[in-house]
Amino acid sequence: MTEVQIRSGLLRKKHFKLDEDNSKLLKEIAEKYGLPEEKVLSYALGNETPEIKGDKKRVEELRKEVDSLLQDMFSVEGKWSAIRYKSHTLSKDVKMLSVVLIGQLSQNRTLRRQLKKEPKYEELRKKAEYYLFDV
Repeated sequence: MTEVQIRSGLLRKKHFKLDEDNSKLLKEIAEKYGLPEEKVLSYALGNETPEIKGDKKRVEELRKEVDSLLQDMFSVEGKWSAIRYKSHTLSKDVKMLSVVLIGQLSQNRTLRRQLKKEPKYEELRKKAEYYLFDV
């Protein structure tokens, strides 16, 4: 863990702990662009914005493209969270139905034993236990 400190105003400072991977990435970016690590971290956190060098129209086009991609990402994330929620509720329903099925199979087994018939549905019991305990 590497501890980094950056200024957040005139008198305030922010302290961050970075793991090894992020620390290496921070050093690589700082070396690539010839900036101090604190400056790179400040840019990444949005405390400062670097000066735009080059074609300002192209930069604006790229910013608009990034904004549209972010909107697309958020809409996909919203759809994905709805799918995750639905799968979670379906999983709970399957577990509840497995409990009911195991109870019915136990009653069936008891009745078959009382009627001196051979037990059946062991494969069904194994599948219900799989959905109840393993999934």
